[in-house]
Amino acid sequence: MRGDMDSRLSERLRRKKLFLFDIDGTIAVGDTLYEGSAELLRHIEKTGGKAYYITNNSTRSGRDYVEKFRRSFHLETSEDQFITSGYMTLRFLAEHHAKDKIFVLGTASFVKELRKNGLHITETAEEGIGCVVVAYDSELNYDKLIQVCKVLSATEAPFYATNPDLCC
Repeated sequence: MRGDMDSRLSERLRRKKLFLFDIDGTIAVGDTLYEGSAELLRHIEKTGGKAYYITNNSTRSGRDYVEKFRRSFHLETSEDQFITSGYMTLRFLAEHHAKDKIFVLGTASFVKELRKNGLHITETAEEGIGCVVVAYDSELNYDKLIQVCKVLSATEAPFYATNPDLCC
């Protein structure tokens, strides 16, 4: 009975070509892949499917995730397989604030990704800020908090957050 069910499931999976997965808490936690995840992802690839990963974690860029999947999970991926809240924020900022000076509170990786894509980013309270972006920041320190508080109390600039994660 079990073998027959496995066979039917395998056949249904073989017909599917696009798979979307959340990362944190769904296929992995931290640097640990949940049991069976690697096998499923390899099966998808072997049968001609493609897995994409959607995450509200803005601390890492697509390139960072490629490295994490290679190093921690021993899985080969490409940048285009990752859709992060940081990437979606970047797209929004490029469309709505491309010419603005943007104050960002976020990880070095997030700030680097925004700059790499041509946005004018500052991490210090200064004149002429067009919008404020706050991302989940695992590198948060007191100075960053002081800077963002100065900006938010001294400007009417729009305020954006990369994701409303109630757990983090």
